[in-house]
Amino acid sequence: MHEQKKAVFIGGRSRSGTTLLGSLLGGAKGCLTTPESQFITETAVKMSRGEITETFQDIQKSFSNNFRLKLWGIDAEISTASLSVKTDPLTDLTWQCVNLYASKIGQKHWSTWIDHTPKNIMRINLLSDMFPDSCFIHIVRDGRGAFSSVRPLDWGPVGVIEGAKWWAMRVGFGLAAEQAFGQRIIRVYFEDLVNNPEDELKRICEFAGLEFRRSMLAGSSFEVPEYTRKQHNLIGKPPDKSVCDRWKTNLTTREVEIFESISGTLLEYLGYELMYGIKSRGPIRWEVYNELLFSRLFKKSLSSWRKYWRRRKY
Repeated sequence: MHEQKKAVFIGGRSRSGTTLLGSLLGGAKGCLTTPESQFITETAVKMSRGEITETFQDIQKSFSNNFRLKLWGIDAEISTASLSVKTDPLTDLTWQCVNLYASKIGQKHWSTWIDHTPKNIMRINLLSDMFPDSCFIHIVRDGRGAFSSVRPLDWGPVGVIEGAKWWAMRVGFGLAAEQAFGQRIIRVYFEDLVNNPEDELKRICEFAGLEFRRSMLAGSSFEVPEYTRKQHNLIGKPPDKSVCDRWKTNLTTREVEIFESISGTLLEYLGYELMYGIKSRGPIRWEVYNELLFSRLFKKSLSSWRKYWRRRKY
């Protein structure tokens, strides 16, 4: 049964539209979108480090104890009855989780699993080995917009210096993955997806071997877990063009200049127009100290406390 199904992995910098794209692609014929699946690659890393064995029981325990699987709302007691001799336990357990999620939401007929975990872009080697027939999507968003979107949340960078480096690092992984995996990966720009969703979805569907349907444009094929619902309040609705330029009012001109002084060249390489370009002035000493003391210590501590209370119920 598993051999008849395939996977499409979306990855990129957080707040770059991975969940949006997952909700849209979930509307294609035969597609199933699940919540983020960090528990898969985190378990694989534990195995590689020798922290757990490669037995079914240890992998099952690692899955069951992972916070991210709990957000799927499925029975953690996965059966050993359907283990395949042709696949390793990690791959088989993953497919079982996907099947259980499909049963939970009442989706009986599906052939393609859509996974939108941002960190997928950092683990393509692993995912490619586990799912040889899979393909990958690298979604890119203007770094100024991604940082503006993540700053109010209770995770991620809160200062612009850290934010510029935060964005550039993950995009760098994506560009390297594009070079390494060639025709198995496609780059998608968040701005193109939001401003021209029909044409962009048709392009993506052609690449991934999916059947485009106009109903995909509603973006209503995936229900975000309650844990992240507030930070994904636009999911379940058609793409909103206005989100592309919000950073222009959410960030001060000085914050934009600092961001561009650090990651502006990468923005330019990706085709984004700069406000300051080569004239941008980097952070001066007091701005560096201010971010270290106020943003990273005070604001980060406050964010950690907010995240703790949000996660307590799980």
